Amino acid sequence: MAPAGEVKQAIEDKLDLIEATPGDISTRAELAMIYQANAMPGTSIKTWNQIMAVQTDNPLHWYMLAVAHHDMGNYESAISSIATARSLATDEPQLWWIAAFWSMDMGRTSEAETLARESIRIDPDNSGGHVALALALMEQDRLSDARVILERIRRKVEHPYLRYLIGQTYRRQGQSELADSWLAQGDARQPKFPDPWRTNLESHRRGIDATLDRIDALLDQNKNDEAVGMILDAQRKWPEDVNVLHRRSETYRRKGDLKRWLLTLRKAEDMEPDNAATHLNLSMAYNQNDESSRAMTHAMRSIELNPSVAAAHLQMARLLIVRNDIPEAAGRLDAAFGLGVQDPRERLQYAHVLLRARRAIDAEKEARLVTRVSPDNALGWCVLAESIYAQGRREDAMAALQEGLTILPGNDKIMMIRGRFEAFEKQSQ
Repeated sequence: MAPAGEVKQAIEDKLDLIEATPGDISTRAELAMIYQANAMPGTSIKTWNQIMAVQTDNPLHWYMLAVAHHDMGNYESAISSIATARSLATDEPQLWWIAAFWSMDMGRTSEAETLARESIRIDPDNSGGHVALALALMEQDRLSDARVILERIRRKVEHPYLRYLIGQTYRRQGQSELADSWLAQGDARQPKFPDPWRTNLESHRRGIDATLDRIDALLDQNKNDEAVGMILDAQRKWPEDVNVLHRRSETYRRKGDLKRWLLTLRKAEDMEPDNAATHLNLSMAYNQNDESSRAMTHAMRSIELNPSVAAAHLQMARLLIVRNDIPEAAGRLDAAFGLGVQDPRERLQYAHVLLRARRAIDAEKEARLVTRVSPDNALGWCVLAESIYAQGRREDAMAALQEGLTILPGNDKIMMIRGRFEAFEKQSQ
């Protein structure tokens, strides 16, 4: 496809500069990155090769060439180019762990392990290196060693992908019960690991999708003021795009400006009445404004427009819980978790609602998932014990509480539940 809009303009601007100053390598490199960041890897490779013909000592350029080759499926060229980048910048961890992933794709697991370990030596906190090492160990069936690596990085950064990989180590060892606990709260989609050079490349993307991604990144970093500036600029460029309004409303929500949050969402609804995301956000805003009936109406509309969004079912469940319609809330949570919810906090609420809905067996199952993945969550042990106790398995319930106290000695919440069970037992005798 021929470039258009902002992409076309950015390319033309760089070509004009190159024509004016043909010897300026930096401008040509900027052009190569614009090609590359906007899905034109073949053209970027040609431009990088022109640069390499006159300058070969810049590791960033070799890195970009490597990524472009990888995007084109030229794997050997990618590995060769990133090796050159490493030789010019030996202390950049991403040059090691990215190469580790690529080596694994080529079936070179021992080489991948070496590269990943070196990235960790350079930066012990880098998540990309730890995951690459864990995957290399898993490929060599060193599953317990891989799990140690995953738990180590999980203490520093939590992500559903790590839980998914831990579940895979248990599954491959034949420990299906433990595997299911982790996999149920995991996500097989690999995240983007921190890489400042990749961030540099992403900054050359153009168009509304790139702008929305940058706004989301700023919001994720709690840089609300910077996000607002970018949103205002986006609204001038794309005044009819409802997704920009969604981001604007989010900045008001974060500021606690409920009036403007609602006003902006109403504008989004007027602009695009059948947008499921708008209705979900309106439900949350109206609920915050103590207008539960309107909140319920918009939650139902969101589900009607797009029944595959787990967050809409979660929102409906929360509203039903407030109304004390527990069986219906449990059904909505069934739908949400069937679609995929990884947050252990949500799963704990799910277990509690199932218990209140007199579905003790289901509640026990969900609570066990929580305690296995988050054993330091005292409420998880309490809900687990209560769900077991509700089934008449008193000794098993007390054993669950004792297991929790082994991990959290003297915890007030667990002790209170145990005291309640003991008091009930005395009254029953």
